[in-house]
Amino acid sequence: MIKAIIFLGPPASGKGTQAMIIASKLNAEYFRVSKVIQDQFKNCPQDPDVLKARTFYDSGELIPYQILIKWISVKIEQLLQNQKVVVFDGIFRSLKETKVIFPIFEKYLRLNEIKVFFLNISENTAIKRSALRKICSVCGFPVTLSQNTKKITKCPLCNGSLIIRADEEKIHKRLTIYKKETLPVLDFFEKKGILEEIDGEATIEEITKCILNKIKNAQLL
Repeated sequence: MIKAIIFLGPPASGKGTQAMIIASKLNAEYFRVSKVIQDQFKNCPQDPDVLKARTFYDSGELIPYQILIKWISVKIEQLLQNQKVVVFDGIFRSLKETKVIFPIFEKYLRLNEIKVFFLNISENTAIKRSALRKICSVCGFPVTLSQNTKKITKCPLCNGSLIIRADEEKIHKRLTIYKKETLPVLDFFEKKGILEEIDGEATIEEITKCILNKIKNAQLL
C-alpha cells in the first residue's frame, strides 16, 4: 500500500494543486512545506533563523537547508509514524535536503510504500503560469489563474486574500535555482525506482485521473 505520496516539479507545475486534490480524494494527511515556513514567519518573526530565512525567501532563493530541515524533520517523522497516507508538497528541493530527509522515510516505510510524482512542464509554460499566479497573503498557497480560477479571490485552503505576485526577475531566478538544485533530485528517486513522470501540461482533471490510476495500479502490485 502506498503510504507516502510526494510531488515534485518546476515552479507553477501544479504540484501544490494536485497534492491538495489527491490528499482530499484519498482522505490523506496533507503536509505542505510552504505552510510550515509561513507559520514560522508569522509566529517567530524575530527568531534569528526566521530573519535569515526571510531574506532568502523574499529574494526568490531557497531557504538554507539546515534551517528548513530543523523546522520540518520532526513533523515528518511524526506523520510517518501515524500509519496514515500522507501527501507531501514542497520537500526535496535539493539533493542536500533529500539526502538528509529521505532516510526518515526509509526508517518507517519500504520503498514500495513511497511514490514520487514529477509534474513535468516546459520552461515556457512555467514562465507563463508563474506570471499569472496568485499567492495567498496569509499561508502562501499559489493559485494559477485559468478559466476556472481567474475569478477566485480567496485561498482554497485558509480563505485568505489572494494577491498577484508577478515578478519576472524572481520567476527566472526560481527556474534557474530549480534546474540547478532540484533536477538532480529526480535522478536520486529514479535510481530508487519510485519516480513517476506526469505530463503537467494536461488539464487539472486529466492529471488527477492519471495520478490516481498510477496509485491504484501500484496498490495492486
